[in-house]
Amino acid sequence: MRDYCKYINALRKCAKEHKNDRTFTGHIITSDLCQDTANLLERLEKEPCEEPQTKIGQCKDCKYFEYDSWANVNGIPIIVAHEICSKWGNGCKTKKDGYCFMFERQENEG
Repeated sequence: MRDYCKYINALRKCAKEHKNDRTFTGHIITSDLCQDTANLLERLEKEPCEEPQTKIGQCKDCKYFEYDSWANVNGIPIIVAHEICSKWGNGCKTKKDGYCFMFERQENEG
């Protein structure tokens, strides 16, 4: 359960005390906005918190990992880099024993 009580109480207090104040950022904070935000936080507090479904795994087991990255140089295929992640911007250096939140298991593995 998330603990939004202090925020909800502060927003309710804001809703009662302020009448369309202009904050230091120049935005208008209305009592209705404070009230609506407090109501939203109350609803969020009652909802179950779901854990993100992110899978983390080692780079060497990811489908985007390449031990050797090949390219054609003057028509000749050669290895141009080692231990590359092709998921990150056109291929970035990584380590086979690294971990990543964008991990996707290779299809040939279980």
